[in-house]
Amino acid sequence: CFLSIALLQPAFAEPPALPEIPGWQNGACKIVGLDTVSGNHGFWIERSYRTADGGAFKATWMGGKGPKFLYPPTLGLMSDDGPIGAGATYETCSIAGNLAILETHPTLGHSLSLLLPDGVLTLESDVYGMEKEQIMKAAETLAMQIKLR
Repeated sequence: CFLSIALLQPAFAEPPALPEIPGWQNGACKIVGLDTVSGNHGFWIERSYRTADGGAFKATWMGGKGPKFLYPPTLGLMSDDGPIGAGATYETCSIAGNLAILETHPTLGHSLSLLLPDGVLTLESDVYGMEKEQIMKAAETLAMQIKLR
């Protein structure tokens, strides 16, 4: 009986949570275990953050042993979406020692994907929410706190 109960437990006894950012309004964490017939493949966590001046973004962290497909190109790449695009720009950068891709869209805002050792962290803001530097600093703060766990 004990063995069957132990096998039903998720791979993480207590799911991690996205950390709080000091001085910000930190929303509640939504944590979803990625349990399938083939086993536990990790977790999906979402949390909203807001600055005192109204800047906001949503963070999503997918971690654990399941697939997290993010293969950023080399550091220092800068590009746009071409002549038939909508004006988005893309760049690769390093945040807290990890490779990241930052997309800036003139009508949608910023989307940053950061490859961490145990998963992928994404931050998304709307066009009125945050400046590029703010979302990069928030990603650095979260990544450093996640690494310390």
